Amino acid sequence: MPQDYLKTEFRFGPNQSFLSKASCPRTLELNSFTVPVRSSTNMEEDLVFSTVHSTVFKESESLEGKCDKIEGYDFNQGVNYPKLLRSMLTTGFQASNLGEAIDIVNQMLEWRLADEATVAEEENESVRCKIFLGFTSNLVSSGVRETIRYLVQHHMVNIRAMNGVHATPRKTGMIILGGGLPKHHICNANMMRNGADYAVFINTGQEFDGSDSGARPDEAVSWGKIRGSAKTVKVHCDATIAFPLLVAETFASKREQTCEPKT
Repeated sequence: MPQDYLKTEFRFGPNQSFLSKASCPRTLELNSFTVPVRSSTNMEEDLVFSTVHSTVFKESESLEGKCDKIEGYDFNQGVNYPKLLRSMLTTGFQASNLGEAIDIVNQMLEWRLADEATVAEEENESVRCKIFLGFTSNLVSSGVRETIRYLVQHHMVNIRAMNGVHATPRKTGMIILGGGLPKHHICNANMMRNGADYAVFINTGQEFDGSDSGARPDEAVSWGKIRGSAKTVKVHCDATIAFPLLVAETFASKREQTCEPKT
């Protein structure tokens, strides 16, 4: 590797001799001393490396208490299906999205006006989140129809009269399986009330082709169909897998408190 050479001059005082070398290697011998000399090129390289190092390498921060620890279900505890489903939230990937969907739907079910307003308590308890369920027709040809029937039978969701009830509820939530016209209609109805407060999408659509099915909740936020402060998630999964599991940990487990009286 070639050495850098410098023109270097050393003076020892007004009446003392001096040593000058026109071309010398990076190490100069001065009397019995050896003096290392660095070129300006090397100094510039060191500065660049130092800058890059400070930019790329950052001091680690502790995440303790700031986020959930990724951890799956331990089957050494035996088979406990409720715990297994709750563990989805900390499993990662789409399992965590499903776990988040379960949490959001439970928030829809548990919300009461009493949590936010100061009117008569008995009136507060009766005002709940209106939940709209949308699904594509092909799901009715699958076993999901029994899950849908269960929800409708016990008056847990709204699947009709969209244009007549979208503006009056204090809170609205959307659970949409698949996409297409049902998703479009529910989202548009909620746009008339400045957006839904909760949204759960379950489908396998991708957003790269601009399809309605593939659009994520944040796309609906940009249109005002979902509020910017809303709790939202998209689960990239076949609805025949995810939806029954979601219902098991939400509507079915809270049946007594979520059933609305038939009117």
